[in-house]
Order: sequence, then C-alpha cells, then structure tokens
Amino acid sequence: MSLTEFDADRPPEKPRRRRGDGRRRRRRGLGEIGMGDGSREGAVVQDVEFERADEYGSYYGRPVVKAPPWKAPIAVYLFLGGVAGGSGLLAFGAQCTRRPLLRRNARLVALGTVGLGTVALIEDLGRPERFLNMMRTVKVTSPMSLGTWVVGGFASLSGVLGALEVDRMTGRKLPLGPLRPLLGAAEGPASLGQVVLAPLLASYTGALLGNTIVPTWEAGRGHLSYLFASSASLAAGGAAMVTTPVAEAGPARLLAAAGV
Repeated sequence: MSLTEFDADRPPEKPRRRRGDGRRRRRRGLGEIGMGDGSREGAVVQDVEFERADEYGSYYGRPVVKAPPWKAPIAVYLFLGGVAGGSGLLAFGAQCTRRPLLRRNARLVALGTVGLGTVALIEDLGRPERFLNMMRTVKVTSPMSLGTWVVGGFASLSGVLGALEVDRMTGRKLPLGPLRPLLGAAEGPASLGQVVLAPLLASYTGALLGNTIVPTWEAGRGHLSYLFASSASLAAGGAAMVTTPVAEAGPARLLAAAGV
C-alpha cells in the first residue's frame, strides 16, 4: 500500500531470512533463555564520575587499603626503641669487656630512649591506661601483645641499671637508703635480662608492621625485623661513639659495622 507519491520510487525490500525448513523464527516469550540478559540493552545512565578519583585511582574513589592511623609519635617510638635495644646489647658487651665508661653511657642511653619512646607510644594511644590495658593478657601470636611486655620489662630493667650508674656518678649520694644494696645485688640479673630483651625490642616492631594489611609492609614481613635490627645497631653504635672516648668505643664501632 502506497502512502506517498515517492513510495513507488523506493527499491524493493529484501525478503527476510527464514530457517532452513522455511518456517519463521518464533519470538521468545518472557521467561525464556535470552530475555533480560542485557545483550540488546543500551546504556540509560551516564558514566559516573567520582571526586578525587585521580588521587585514589580505585573503586568508588576510595583507597583499597585504609591508611594506618599512626602519627608522628609512632615514628619517634620506632627510632628510639631501636636505639634503646641496641644500647642494651652494647651495655652488656661493655660490662663483659670491662669498659666502665661505655657501659655507663650505653645504659643511660638505653634508659633515656626507652623512656622517651614509651612516652611517644602513650601519646599516640591517647590515654596512658590503654598501654596498661594491653598488659592484662599475653598473646604469643600477637607482636603487639608481646611487644608491650618487652617494652615494659626492658624499661624496668633499664631503670634499675640506670639508677646504679647515676648513683656511681654522684659518688653514691642518691637517697636510695636500704635500696642501694638491693640494687647492687640485682645488677647482674638485670643486665642479663636486659641483654635478652634488647634484640626483641629492636626487632619486634618490624614483625608488627609486617602483620598489617599495608601491601608493601606485608610483602616484606620476612625481612622487616632484620632491617629494624640493622638500623638499631647503627643508631646505638653511633650514639655510643658520640658519647664515649675513642679508646673505649671499640665495641660500638663493631656493632655499627655489623648493622651495615
């Protein structure tokens, strides 16, 4: 049927393709295979653009891994904890080789750095009682739980040894009273305990970072503890060389060289 005068000028339409048996293809009804699969659907919504997508470059404009909440005090604690651990190890070596100046300086450095490092750790936690709450239990599979006890034990032993060194420096003028003979008797066991905890204090933070979900840290979890121990040896050896005469700083130089 022609509707306009130009219909007669149109070329004839090609016949529709039929099946091999000459029957028309039956249209699929609702519920059959091929309906609702999106194969013939067009986009009805424009592509979504997220703010700050170039910055994150990830799903929904957010980072895949949430950044650790640690701030600057944790960096201070990591450094000071390594210096304290290396100094504790160096103090024991100085005691065994009878180097009193090196022993005194290493013990005082260990006491000062572990004290300041603990303050930085508590500052990051926000409240002092949070540090005490972590000491209520011991979980051998948690580097943070074990590290809390290592820090507490090392700080206590360093306090005993540091008090002895200050008492000797002042000519035994500290008001220790009856505690003086007790501290003197505890020097040997405290020194042994300090040298046992010193390597743990210097390296446990590497294991702690390796157990996070940060991809770079997690990928290097088998090496982070060695890296932290190496940096602790270098830092402690450098601190001892700065505060000790060259004649007695031989073990400090060896410790720093071992860290390389």
